[in-house]
Amino acid sequence: MPEKADEKPKEPLTDTDRFMAGYAGKSAMQAAERDGVLAQIPETGWVLEVGTLCGVSVSYWARNRPCVQFVSLDPFVKGTGTGPGNEAHWRTNAQSNQQLIIGKSCNMALQKSGAYLAFFDVVIIDGDHHRDWCFFDCVNAHWLVKPSGKIIVHDYGREEKHLLGVTQAVDRFCLFANYEITARCKTLVVLKRKAPTGA
Repeated sequence: MPEKADEKPKEPLTDTDRFMAGYAGKSAMQAAERDGVLAQIPETGWVLEVGTLCGVSVSYWARNRPCVQFVSLDPFVKGTGTGPGNEAHWRTNAQSNQQLIIGKSCNMALQKSGAYLAFFDVVIIDGDHHRDWCFFDCVNAHWLVKPSGKIIVHDYGREEKHLLGVTQAVDRFCLFANYEITARCKTLVVLKRKAPTGA
């Protein structure tokens, strides 16, 4: 991820970036962002995607990381940016190393079994862009990602009114949970836990 942490995104998302040959539906990420995420995904392990739209990006990552298991999480509720048509696209795009859970990040973080606590190597957040919901996704990701893992958030630094909440949520979360932005690619930021003081 070549950009510095304080750089603002410069290019709007184009339809050329959103639609990829061989995939059903569209991606919410630019090609450079998809590749930036891919570079953060280890060769083996588990990745959680919170908010999948049509499953284009996660299918692309799954094709390029066949030894990684990908779990996508989305409520597919009409009026939230995704709906039943998006779920059909996800299922069309899915690879053998992908799973889909219908729900929200709180559904996984609050499971009584605790099966997913500190389980994932990477959590990618591109779900609800409202400040409070994005903040809750970040907090839930904190519990779901391994202590050495990464949280990647999309749409950071965007200035469109409906996306402003992402930056506010991430900044608040970093302060609240002692995380820092360690890398950036366009509107993607990589968050990692800060090293303990005195370490």
